Amino acid sequence: MRAAVSDLGELDLDLPEHFVISERMDHSSYQNVAASAAVHLVVLAARFTGTSLPSKAYSAWAAGKPVLFIGHSECELARDINEFDCGWFVPWERLSDGLRSWKRDYLGELDRKRSGAKQIVKEKLNRNLVGETWDQFLQLHCKREVE
Repeated sequence: MRAAVSDLGELDLDLPEHFVISERMDHSSYQNVAASAAVHLVVLAARFTGTSLPSKAYSAWAAGKPVLFIGHSECELARDINEFDCGWFVPWERLSDGLRSWKRDYLGELDRKRSGAKQIVKEKLNRNLVGETWDQFLQLHCKREVE
């Protein structure tokens, strides 16, 4: 993960001054940056696929913020972003082009992506909905064990 963030910092993307890419940050600094950020960056190394839980993306979405996810297309975050339009997905194999495209388009898409962030929380990440789904899973599998 550290190498991935370092690689991002080394790309010549000509990002505006208000964009910050940082490897480490203390908790109070993170809270301030997270609250003021329009977009949250989530990076998952290319070797990881499948579910990535817990994720900074869920915190960002709960705050109504879209994410820029750099990772593999088989990750749950990539599927969520595509389904709910709650951010942008850039695959590692298209990193430079994908980031340049994101930089060009993100301001015009920001309001729509914020709405998607609220939608995924309401439809997928809602505590009651997650609890009900987990309860149904346990009931189904515990019932099988008893029978």
